[in-house]
Amino acid sequence: MAGSTVTIRRIRPEDGPKLRDVRLRALRDDPMAFESVHDREWDLGPEVWMTWAATASTGDDQALFVADRGGSFAAMAGAFRERDDPRALHFIALWVEPESRRLGIARRLVDEVLDWAESVDADTINLWVVEEAIAARRLYEQAGFATTGTTAPVPSRPEQTKLHMVRALPESDGRRLPPGYVELAPTTASEFDAYATWAAASLAADLMEAGGLDLAGASLEAERSIAGLLPSREATPYQHVCTVRVGLADEVAGWVWFSSGERDGAAVCVLHDLVVFGPFRNHGLGAATVDEVEEWARLQGHSAVVVEVFAHRERARGFLRRLGFEEVGEAAGRVKLAKQLGR
Repeated sequence: MAGSTVTIRRIRPEDGPKLRDVRLRALRDDPMAFESVHDREWDLGPEVWMTWAATASTGDDQALFVADRGGSFAAMAGAFRERDDPRALHFIALWVEPESRRLGIARRLVDEVLDWAESVDADTINLWVVEEAIAARRLYEQAGFATTGTTAPVPSRPEQTKLHMVRALPESDGRRLPPGYVELAPTTASEFDAYATWAAASLAADLMEAGGLDLAGASLEAERSIAGLLPSREATPYQHVCTVRVGLADEVAGWVWFSSGERDGAAVCVLHDLVVFGPFRNHGLGAATVDEVEEWARLQGHSAVVVEVFAHRERARGFLRRLGFEEVGEAAGRVKLAKQLGR
């Protein structure tokens, strides 16, 4: 079990029994971390768990993400839209089994929930955390949540206190710009080295999740793919690997990689990759960078910007759709999107 590969994914309609198992283990093993209690949920019928899994598997109003380790769930977390405020989401149910802790799974789950939250047109995401759960509070703070000063007793244990935390989400149109300006500058040799190392690791992780490759095989395939497309590194003709710089101080905020290509006999811009560093996220920088790429493509006379993303990258797909991209096909576990450019 400890050596099995962990896949972080959205729950599926057929996962009701597994959802029940992981949820009841959470309430049994860490009763002080939750508002609910084990005995109450133990009595829930199978239709409740199947309904929860089905409704959280798709759509913009509820989502659950799980850590699938060899067919059983090692962890879970989710969120739902508040009934009395459709612009607010509520984070729930984070738990990681003891033997799977200290592996970064909790943060990966939080990131997945936040990725989903940023794609479903909401302003904030909030949560309640038991005051004594220090590790959980630290994790939420690192993910951008802040305490509001509001407290309340835990319903099932009135002697305990829970704290309210909230995190703002990007504006739904994704166009909120950071101070200063955005510039795409060709990478230096050292910047390219940093980008290539990151890109290989990121692609390997996607290949493992999408194609079932082991770490060694996925890493080798990722390195070969990047080397094949960029044989002369940052100097490869017609390939543009750029550092994203912002503000008057030209702070390095990310990377973007794009090139010229052809689709249906027309010249197009191919967007290969876009990375925004953590401190610069949630301010519209990704959208502003895509704007810069689109402007370059127009100047080159390209008819469209096209991109492929792995099907499990729901956040990336939602981000691109908000910017006007349309899904035009799917192959080999990747979704193809395109945006036509006006002249």
